Amino acid sequence: MKKLILATSLLVALFLSSNLLAQVHVGVKGSFNMMNMNVKLNDNKVDEFKIKPAFNAGLFAEFAIADEFYLRPELLFSSKGAAYKKTEEFLLIDEKREIDSKTTLNYIELPIYFLYKGRLSSGN
Repeated sequence: MKKLILATSLLVALFLSSNLLAQVHVGVKGSFNMMNMNVKLNDNKVDEFKIKPAFNAGLFAEFAIADEFYLRPELLFSSKGAAYKKTEEFLLIDEKREIDSKTTLNYIELPIYFLYKGRLSSGN
């Protein structure tokens, strides 16, 4: 499977190389994430997590394939997560315990977008 993907990628790159070398735009991308999670336990009770702010940052390149069609691969480091805070009461021992937990998930993402930039009245 890896050989098939590699061969297809090389074939597409060779086919589009004349257009790709003429119009390449490279840039930096960053954004702010606000992700949340809900967890359903065995007793079908849903525990709600609070939003944990995170970010993503990376690079992109935009290649012209045809007059109005573009290929835009991006390489992003993305961070996502949630925070959980709950107080549990234990009636038998008359005690309260607070659970404070934060979950952070880090990803390296490689999305590839196919873009159409058609003409509008005064721009694309």
